[in-house]
Amino acid sequence: MWFKRDKVDVKDMVAGVSNLVSLPQAYFRINEMLNDHRSSAGQIGEVISRDPALTARLLRFVNSPVYGMRKPVDSVSRAITILGTHELRVLALASSVGGAFRQPPADLVDMSAYWHHSVFTAIVAKLLGVRCQLKSVERLFVAGLLHDVGQLVLAHVVPDLLRKVIAKLPQYPHHRCQMEQKLIGYDHAEVGAELMRQWQLPESLWMPVRYHHYPEQAPEFLVESYLIYMANAIADGIEPSRRSDVALSISPISARAWELTGLTEDVIAPTVQDANLELFEMLDVIAPSGNLML
Repeated sequence: MWFKRDKVDVKDMVAGVSNLVSLPQAYFRINEMLNDHRSSAGQIGEVISRDPALTARLLRFVNSPVYGMRKPVDSVSRAITILGTHELRVLALASSVGGAFRQPPADLVDMSAYWHHSVFTAIVAKLLGVRCQLKSVERLFVAGLLHDVGQLVLAHVVPDLLRKVIAKLPQYPHHRCQMEQKLIGYDHAEVGAELMRQWQLPESLWMPVRYHHYPEQAPEFLVESYLIYMANAIADGIEPSRRSDVALSISPISARAWELTGLTEDVIAPTVQDANLELFEMLDVIAPSGNLML
């Protein structure tokens, strides 16, 4: 029988995971500078350039299919000129997050499957955003990439409770969040959003993550929340190589989602086809070595 755990403040829980996350110091310095109107693009570029690994990842990301540049971008200063300083914040995070977390227990998170699902969801979210003619679809990519990041935190912080959740997934394949709420006290969407808030990311990124299972509850960024919800459902249904005891099928996408986004089910097949063309190149950019799904 399920039991209900006493509610724990998710802010307190997430505040204690700094030892699990190793984002580059340059990322946090970039955040500080972006929050200071006196900082120039040149100064920000100089900070990034001091971290050769971050510079290389940023340039690979800018030259990836997400941005579709006609000409190669060969310097951080040019990347900032093209993208702008605000896009740089999410770009720096996206290019760093692949290697940011300590390896969780293998029985709780299959990291190969995790990155495959996260990157595929990110690509699908971006493509759906393009079809909706939204601006800044790169933000949808980053929200999609991080939508399940709370699962990594839970795997480290409450592994025994998460094992109980996972044990029930075959019986309740589409009710993971409800089981996390009952057995842990909060779900991975709450945890992931709170981590992103503590990373000082804008609401336009963490709110779609917070509500990607219940987009109708989002107080703002409703369309974005529905798009991450739809992308997650589509990714769940087409990933035959994900290791899971749960039979894969596309979760029912609500009529409200199609109505609000102006899309129809006919969009699924071509979106999946286009996403498959980008998937493995993006995995190579984002996923840490050894965690690629082959």
